[in-house]
Amino acid sequence: MSRGNAALYASDPTPGPWERWRNHSTAGRYIRFIQTYCRPPKGQGYGQPIKLGAFQKQFLDEALAEGINTAVMPTPSGNGKSTFGGAVAIAAMFLGNDTGAPQVPIIATTLGQAIRSVYGVAASMVRTSPELAGRSVIFTGVSTPRIWTPANDGLMFPISQD
Repeated sequence: MSRGNAALYASDPTPGPWERWRNHSTAGRYIRFIQTYCRPPKGQGYGQPIKLGAFQKQFLDEALAEGINTAVMPTPSGNGKSTFGGAVAIAAMFLGNDTGAPQVPIIATTLGQAIRSVYGVAASMVRTSPELAGRSVIFTGVSTPRIWTPANDGLMFPISQD
């Protein structure tokens, strides 16, 4: 799907260096991507590369295993769910998949909640990473915010459960 002139705004529409990580497992690629390119936009570890905890790495290993379609990670308040969710969403959009352009919906009860929680965190992470910002286009709008990656035609967008 072409995004028209929007491709002109991505300074580097080529695949990123992570495309050379094919010898890693899917979970291994996600972990490496997150710990290399994603930085928390606020709170603990602000501005530093994310260091995933053992439980987060284990979750990715299990959730991204072949044959798994749905995964849930119950986590108490204040344990970085939005940051982790945003980082996983970014990895899914940039790393893509073997079946075509990745679509990464961020779903919440209301659109505002989806934007304030995971999508907003993810957009901040993309903006503050020169490698990611240069390979994506962030569209803003009241009801149509989204992030597009021209290299694989990936798209991340918030939606409400309605």
